[in-house]
Amino acid sequence: MLAADGALGDAVRAGDKSIARRLLSLQFTFIDDDGKIYERKAFLDDLKAVAATAPADVKVRIYGGVATVTGKRKSAQDRDAVFLDIWAKQKGAWRALTMQDVVLAAAGAPAAAPEARSTEAKPSECKNPCQTIPYRVRSPAEQDIVNAFQAIEKAAVAHDAEEWAKHVGDEFVLYRSGDAPIAKSSRIATIERQKANNAP
Repeated sequence: MLAADGALGDAVRAGDKSIARRLLSLQFTFIDDDGKIYERKAFLDDLKAVAATAPADVKVRIYGGVATVTGKRKSAQDRDAVFLDIWAKQKGAWRALTMQDVVLAAAGAPAAAPEARSTEAKPSECKNPCQTIPYRVRSPAEQDIVNAFQAIEKAAVAHDAEEWAKHVGDEFVLYRSGDAPIAKSSRIATIERQKANNAP
């Protein structure tokens, strides 16, 4: 799996479309550090525009037929970024499903505080994704994934840190552009502050 991730990075930096094409899922997407989304064809058409430096601090986690690779690299825009590459086992080989670069806040930058609201304010409404999502489920396994995702979203909207934590792995890290990484324990603390402040 790690060899496949390295081979894809090497192929992108070398502009080798034939190798890159073999390593990408047909459903592949790339999100650059500006938030621009490249579908598979657009990604392959302009490899130099998406080429990042070789990664550092690489961590791999394998969850059966899905794997994640995370670490740090210089983005194609030459900015320090963290990345998440998601791979899926398809027809006996690892294929890249999603790659994303995120530029973090400068070291020591303060985190945004949750917005406070009146205790009488109406709770936030969440139809999509809490009640429904624009996706047709194709198997019981996909339904389980949707159910877990919706449970996480419902718990976040309801500011239920305990319920949220039940559905999130201990290795969880939230990355948002311009913010510092947030570990699971910090995210739980934020959800609890949001509840105390009745934040949206």
